Amino acid sequence: MTPAMPRLTQAPATESLAGVLAALAALGHPAWLVDAARGHIVAANPEAGELLGRKDLEGLDAEDAITDLEDLAYWDGARCGVVSVLESDTELHLSGGATRAVSRRIAPLWLADGSALFLVTVRDRSREHRIELERETALAELRATLEATADAILVTDLAGRIRAFNRRFARMWSLPESVLHAGDDRAVHDWVRMNVMDVDAYDRRLEEVFAHTLSEAIDEIAQVNGAVIERHAQPQWSQGRPIGRVFSFRERNPYRTGAPREPGNLGVDQLTNLPNRSGFIATLEETLRAGRASAGFAVLVVEFNRDALFGEGGDSAAGARRLSELAGQVRGAMRQPHYCARLGGSRFGVLIDYASEAAAEAAARRLIEAQERAGGVPAAIGIGCWPGVGLSADEILRHVEIAMHRAQQATRSAFAVHKFGFDSWRRRRDRIEAGLLHAAGEGRFRLAGQPRFDTRTGLAVAIEVHLRWRDRELGELPASQFMGVAEERGLVGALDDWVLEQGLLQLRGWRAAGHAMRLNINVSDWQLTQPGYARRVAAALDVAGCTPSELEIDVTESALHADPDAALAAVRSLARQGVRVLLEGYGDGTSSLAVLRRLPLAGVKLDAALSQAGARAGTEARWLPALVQLAHAMDLEVHATGADTEAQCDALIAAGCDGLQGRRLGPWMEERALASWFSLPASRRRL
Repeated sequence: MTPAMPRLTQAPATESLAGVLAALAALGHPAWLVDAARGHIVAANPEAGELLGRKDLEGLDAEDAITDLEDLAYWDGARCGVVSVLESDTELHLSGGATRAVSRRIAPLWLADGSALFLVTVRDRSREHRIELERETALAELRATLEATADAILVTDLAGRIRAFNRRFARMWSLPESVLHAGDDRAVHDWVRMNVMDVDAYDRRLEEVFAHTLSEAIDEIAQVNGAVIERHAQPQWSQGRPIGRVFSFRERNPYRTGAPREPGNLGVDQLTNLPNRSGFIATLEETLRAGRASAGFAVLVVEFNRDALFGEGGDSAAGARRLSELAGQVRGAMRQPHYCARLGGSRFGVLIDYASEAAAEAAARRLIEAQERAGGVPAAIGIGCWPGVGLSADEILRHVEIAMHRAQQATRSAFAVHKFGFDSWRRRRDRIEAGLLHAAGEGRFRLAGQPRFDTRTGLAVAIEVHLRWRDRELGELPASQFMGVAEERGLVGALDDWVLEQGLLQLRGWRAAGHAMRLNINVSDWQLTQPGYARRVAAALDVAGCTPSELEIDVTESALHADPDAALAAVRSLARQGVRVLLEGYGDGTSSLAVLRRLPLAGVKLDAALSQAGARAGTEARWLPALVQLAHAMDLEVHATGADTEAQCDALIAAGCDGLQGRRLGPWMEERALASWFSLPASRRRL
């Protein structure tokens, strides 16, 4: 502190400085004294030096001991004569980048000689903080599990007190807002009883269920609205003993006359209030039946780039607004009578009456030009015209979506038109799916690795591995072709698990051969947000005999937009185990400071396009050092992929990158090639 602290005016206490120093030494937890006149630490006990990792505390500015914003504001106020007691929890930043959760108290202290001090006491609350994080992780995994099931779920303790329920339970029993947010278990139970036909029988049966703690029960409940509910009750176990009950509910007659329908079942999209996919297909079928087909019509499927659309984050309301805006832009590009629907995600369908192929292409061009002119969201558009596009509504939509997928192969907004013969492309996708199901068992998967080098030591410190596949019929397939099919067919989780398990086995072999390397793998957004992913990683490490510090997992920011709670809980759980988590795509325009602050990351990976642009003159080259400095200011390592030329390597090193990876330094190598690379002299395996 450069400005002098003002003298505090208050009736002096009777305590002497010697007495205060004796009490300071006897406290037993970290504490220090700050001179109110100069703002310097005048005394500290040994526990304080041990906590802060330094022994030269005397003479240190008070605001340099704990650099939390709340502390800095307190000392600024003290310099201006505003004196109070500060007591709250904070995070202490230690040397080496480590942090520790503490509870800190600052209070003024007046001495008998009229001088004034500030007493700072600190209590380590790491254990409480760890318990809070574990509880938060467990709750996030429980919420994700509850919401992922198709049943209505209610979880209680052994006494019937409610611990959790999912949204399906609230909808099934029509819980009003006043009951949902009251936090009153009795109100929920009473509301459920009000919706039961035979209340006495319901109460008797519930008493029987809770009386038999270890048994399972299945029964039916008739609601007053005519629904018949099948209820399953089973005990919930923890550490070998029952701790509660899990009730699952499923409606036996959901399609009864007069049954309420969710908005999606009425053909209406819940986010945008546009027709949904089923409504769009129904309209296509009506068009075919009504004879309008004789005049011809066109169908367009427009999919906007999800990363560009949701890259900035935001809540569901903001996402709904953006989707509604895009729907308006799609409709604005049409010049003829049309019908627009949201087919799911960021995909829209348009039916244009009395339209030729040329008119549909013109509409697609207008939409693409409008997006590019406004710097909007890139779009891929599929086009099909009746009758060549198909003879049924399902066939028409399937063919147009195939054309849309072809348009997605372009690097910018584009459209593609369905032509006869496109079914061969569909057959190829079906073959890819069938091949993926058997590839692991047939031994057709392999791993290819590329080393990453430390720019300070020049040594290879990690190897990133990717999945490769040679199909029996299709030959060698790039990941860009089969990973999309795997995601659509729900197979991506199995592929991620295979890469993790096989990669750890290779890591164990490298270590046994005396090569100290870390394994770097990628995880899909879907896999990261699945309940228990961090536990599965821990189990795989245990089976392979590897330590968490030997593993790095790359995550993308889009996973946080898909399911923020589950992704954040998974990353925190991985970091607590000691697994290094890296954020991919840093600098691509979608990374936000909020994400970098929230996630316990070990580092970031520069977007490959930015890495390659660093050697060229232009705006991106000037961004590179600034982005690296920003990450370093947040105690994050910065690694660069795509370092393919000597000029790019030089630019990345000059910018301050901590690690480099690219063709200039080492190609992608499969297991035998990696073994040969490891056998090279150490001098030839350096940066």
